[in-house]
Amino acid sequence: MESDQSQEESQPLISIAQSSVDEVLHLFETSLEGLSETEAKQRLSKYGLNDFH
Repeated sequence: MESDQSQEESQPLISIAQSSVDEVLHLFETSLEGLSETEAKQRLSKYGLNDFH
């Protein structure tokens, strides 16, 4: 059985998975065309690599 903490941590991902494409694009401030090169560089500098460990 999943712990309460684990369920709480999973909730944002579940919410995103249940959202429409338009809602997710809005949430991440992007579009179907993706980010401009400038915006991608700014986000890389601000947030770092899109990397999971």
